[in-house]
Amino acid sequence: QKNQEQERHKLEIETRLNDTAKARKQADMLQAQLTQNTAALDRLSQQASSVTTPDRDGLSRTVMGLLLPTPTGPPAASGSAVYDIYDQKGILEMANLPVLPPDRDYQLWLFDPNINVPVSAAVFRVNERGYVRMEYTPSTRLQAPDRFAISIERKGGAAPPQGRFVLANFTQEAR
Repeated sequence: QKNQEQERHKLEIETRLNDTAKARKQADMLQAQLTQNTAALDRLSQQASSVTTPDRDGLSRTVMGLLLPTPTGPPAASGSAVYDIYDQKGILEMANLPVLPPDRDYQLWLFDPNINVPVSAAVFRVNERGYVRMEYTPSTRLQAPDRFAISIERKGGAAPPQGRFVLANFTQEAR
């Protein structure tokens, strides 16, 4: 009876030792997984800290301008330009612009107080009805554009503007 009791205790001890070994193995595995997850979290946090997130309010990063004829511009013409500072692109829509001769193009300019010269955003032509709607991307990265203008330039455009401004969202004197 004593031998049987010793065998039973021995079996209990072996079972507990096996359970303890399994628990240690599982704890080691969980510790390794925790270490991996912590390293991945640190890596992702580091990557996220270098990413700039856009404003939640997309309109706060958008500049808009109503383009009206200058004193020497076509009186019936009008249009609008919208520019997204975050995406660095915009949309231009114009109506009632005269069709230009083949050796001339219209050119859209953006003005940024951080840049000393107007920045070319697009060279374009209008259809036979004097209409155009197009996306544009300026030639230079802009930080805070505040004005738009359209000039008539030689075919292919110019840098800086050579021709006269025919539409703008500012007065000719402000240029």
